Amino acid sequence: MIRIITDDGYHTSAYWRARAEEVRSRAEGIRESDARTAMTIVAEMYDRMAVRAEERAAKGTILTLR
Repeated sequence: MIRIITDDGYHTSAYWRARAEEVRSRAEGIRESDARTAMTIVAEMYDRMAVRAEERAAKGTILTLR
């Protein structure tokens, strides 16, 4: 089973990668190009969130945007 929440209550990178994959999978079935593009952008955002979760896990801290 994939761990989706860290001890401090944040989602893990595995969670965000799974979300990105699910959105990409759903986007493949959409004919309308604008909607498909929007879903692809959402998947890319989830990928960035996964990277942040990995960085947070590596540092053991919460990252903030500046």
